[in-house]
Amino acid sequence: MGKILVVGSINMDVIISLNTVPKAGESILCKEVSYACGGKGANQAGAIARLGFETVIFGAVGNDQYGEILLDNLKDNKIDMSRVEKIGDQTGVAYILLEESGENRIVVSLGANEKIKPKDIDLYVKPLLDEVDMVMLQLEIPLDCVEHIINLAKVQGVRTFVDAGPVRNCRIESLKNAWCVSPNETELGALFNREIKTETEMIKAAEQLINIGVECVLIKLGAKGCFYISREERIRKESYKVKVIDTTAAGDSFSAGFVGAVTDNKTIEEALVYASKCGAIAVTKKGASDSLPTKEAVESFEKLYML
Repeated sequence: MGKILVVGSINMDVIISLNTVPKAGESILCKEVSYACGGKGANQAGAIARLGFETVIFGAVGNDQYGEILLDNLKDNKIDMSRVEKIGDQTGVAYILLEESGENRIVVSLGANEKIKPKDIDLYVKPLLDEVDMVMLQLEIPLDCVEHIINLAKVQGVRTFVDAGPVRNCRIESLKNAWCVSPNETELGALFNREIKTETEMIKAAEQLINIGVECVLIKLGAKGCFYISREERIRKESYKVKVIDTTAAGDSFSAGFVGAVTDNKTIEEALVYASKCGAIAVTKKGASDSLPTKEAVESFEKLYML
């Protein structure tokens, strides 16, 4: 088992449960409001740790009650959170509109996540690069920091996995030194400022990323599975059929499963199977932190979760 560094957002999730989201100009009542520890960085770190890997996270929280709760959660998950900074007064918050169907829509206030600077990367992340086997990134921290980490890791010979969401005007050139870029369909289209729906369109976009230096592209397709594309391989994997409660953190769990399996020297085919099981487990429970898969759950997947 290897050591994985996760750099990314640490948020409090405010989950607003609804029968269905309101239309423009419509006011509705929600069923309940609940809170959960989240953020794409914290979710992925939590999933990596629960899958049995040594995990260290770099990120930022504010000097508020949410920040303290989130730090306690990282500690409880046995994540090395000694590099987490406290910046400003406000921790990041994600407002999640959760429909009865399990589908969600998310609005994020970045808070402390947006205050991270490249100098912080040099201070907290760069010294760790000779200790870790993989770096996981997302785009919920400043994009200049994401690019800086990718380039530093490339120089050190460390692979970076970039979960390409939310895109927010990210230039594909910023990702050219990444090992793997992993968007969903919407994010892939946003990277290229065009709608992408068919497999042919996905392959063309992935090849553009590969041609600028990215080694592989892993497209998350939700209930339709995933599509892995590199110079050598194209692998289409269908999703597993499970009872869907809440899709929050499913993509983060999928990403963690893939990175963990690759770090554990599994083949790409084996890693996609493992990742798909992790993503499927996540949708069977409500919230982000509580739904993250464990190593034991993945090993018992067919018996416990398959419909």
